[in-house]
Amino acid sequence: MNDDMTRSPRPTAAPGRPDATADRVRCAATQMFFAVPAPVAEVLLDQAPLATIHAAQPVGSGPVLEDVVRVFEEDAAKRIDELGHAIAADDAIRVFRAARALRASSVDLGALRLAAVSRQLENAGRLGTTTSAASLLREIHGCFPATRRALRSACRTFAV
Repeated sequence: MNDDMTRSPRPTAAPGRPDATADRVRCAATQMFFAVPAPVAEVLLDQAPLATIHAAQPVGSGPVLEDVVRVFEEDAAKRIDELGHAIAADDAIRVFRAARALRASSVDLGALRLAAVSRQLENAGRLGTTTSAASLLREIHGCFPATRRALRSACRTFAV
């Protein structure tokens, strides 16, 4: 997994050597530079985190992986709704918080495309802008159903 997708961008006090996979944007408030992630991940789902959750499941316990996926789906739906309200209110701080939470939970389950788009929204919110947020939210609305299907399919695969 791309390490850049699991950490927040690291600010630097002065422009350094640009990352080969990211652009750099200067935050107007702090005059610090932040990495803007490369184009959205093409991989929808990395099953390695799901395999780890499944392997950690105690023998004889209930369907832990299915429960984790169900909680993720419910939480992600709430975060996506929250993003819509924050964008409508032009509230960059709420966009940042909701996108950060969605990104973190997506990374935990290997939902790479959803995490990548959430990361872009998180960066926009961090920079205090919602200019591109509506189009990024449309991308999330486009990839979330496919992510849910992929997660459910993976649960069936691990249940066998």
